[in-house]
Amino acid sequence: MRKYLFSAGFALLVAATSVSITVMAPPAFASEIKYVVNDIPVTTGDIAHRAAFLKLQRKKGDAGQEMIDQTLRMAEAKRLGIRISDAQVDAAYQRFASSNKMQLSQLDGVMEKSGVTKSHFKEFIRAQMAWNQAL
Repeated sequence: MRKYLFSAGFALLVAATSVSITVMAPPAFASEIKYVVNDIPVTTGDIAHRAAFLKLQRKKGDAGQEMIDQTLRMAEAKRLGIRISDAQVDAAYQRFASSNKMQLSQLDGVMEKSGVTKSHFKEFIRAQMAWNQAL
């Protein structure tokens, strides 16, 4: 888990420091339901945030499929009784910022400017933590 978060953190740090981020308001994301996975909606906004996250990491991938996979993993973790508290997610977010020599406000800024949002990244962290426990 730490290794994965470190890898993601390193990729985020490299992307944040080596790519100039144009300061502009992130695009307004629509919230239309694109998919329903086990009665859980995946919106076009969720997919747009994940696409921005993939771009920030310089990864290729299908943002829609990634959101479907994350939703399935969270549903399975819930079925297994795995719950990741907000405090656990906040602590991981703080560790992520610290390990990348960033203040929380800097990390928040990188997320917002890239179109990812802090809440989307925290849900990604929650899903990773839950899935690691499920395995």
